[in-house]
Amino acid sequence: MTLSPTAAVPGNPVVCIAEDRQSCEPALRILVASLARQCPDVGVHLFCPNASPAFADWLARFPQAVLNAEKIDGEWTKYDIKPFALLTLLRRGLSHVLWIDSDIMITRDFRPLFRDLPPETVAVTEEALCSGHSDPDGLRCRLWGMEVGRPVPFTANTGVIRVTTAHIPLLERWKELLESRPYRDAQALPWDQRGLHVMGDQEVFTALLSSAEFVHLPIRFLRRGTDILQFFGSSGYTLSERMIHLRRGLPPFIHSQGYRPWWPRKAESAGFSESFKTLYNDLSPYTVAARRYASELENPSWLRPPSKIAAVLNGVGAGRAPLVGMPLALASDIVRLGKTISERMRLQKK
Repeated sequence: MTLSPTAAVPGNPVVCIAEDRQSCEPALRILVASLARQCPDVGVHLFCPNASPAFADWLARFPQAVLNAEKIDGEWTKYDIKPFALLTLLRRGLSHVLWIDSDIMITRDFRPLFRDLPPETVAVTEEALCSGHSDPDGLRCRLWGMEVGRPVPFTANTGVIRVTTAHIPLLERWKELLESRPYRDAQALPWDQRGLHVMGDQEVFTALLSSAEFVHLPIRFLRRGTDILQFFGSSGYTLSERMIHLRRGLPPFIHSQGYRPWWPRKAESAGFSESFKTLYNDLSPYTVAARRYASELENPSWLRPPSKIAAVLNGVGAGRAPLVGMPLALASDIVRLGKTISERMRLQKK
């Protein structure tokens, strides 16, 4: 079937997930179970070359989920696997694929976000509210030495990506740059020693979306707070977002960005700032929302509040994600506002 340039892609997208770490199987269980609950007729392809027998047996309960145990061509390096996995499915004949990170859970049907998108429109999410949120004047594109075709309003977070066969050239170019020597050399360095344009896969994707080479592809950004909850420590889940969610409910996607609550807790660092960040993470909206899937986990102990103060704040919030941790969100917003005002005053004095 041939689609006109403005016609939406018919039917449901197929969800693509790739994860080679057995330590992330608790998150995979929550993602698959939440997909089955919220979008039961959406197919799921999981690339899990190291899947444990227990996970494979559990996944067999979900007939819409296909476990691809084979290793994808190319070097599997954490988040860099995305274009490899997406290209694999598109070349198998699928025309409409939705990548979802393994650290995301689904809270309601997400299909209305993509239903009316023309096939040439790529969908990606707005980055979390953090130091890397913006991409001023196509900075990442310029650092790659490419011509800027359009500055994007914010960095493209690749936790959720919607692509069609129209995006195969974009994905191939993304793959090419992720395999390039400058990028691979940067990934061998600690993250705080990498250049902005080679920090991770999404920096490269942002550069390509900004470039003249792909300026012809329309972009649909899933907005932070309304379409996706980007929980990135104390720089994520603001007070205003929480108030919106209390009125309208949670957005379709909750992204536990950076923080993995299912992993063993690290030894706490001394100092107020680190203690604040630890407590903020302990009150993660992902953890709160994931409790409804406790029965799907082999060991759900990490879903329980890890400290007395976290237990108290969970109780005060009545187990509702927007309310749990709201006092800390208010404090964090005040600090961020103070820093913004201070920076503006400093620039005005120059």
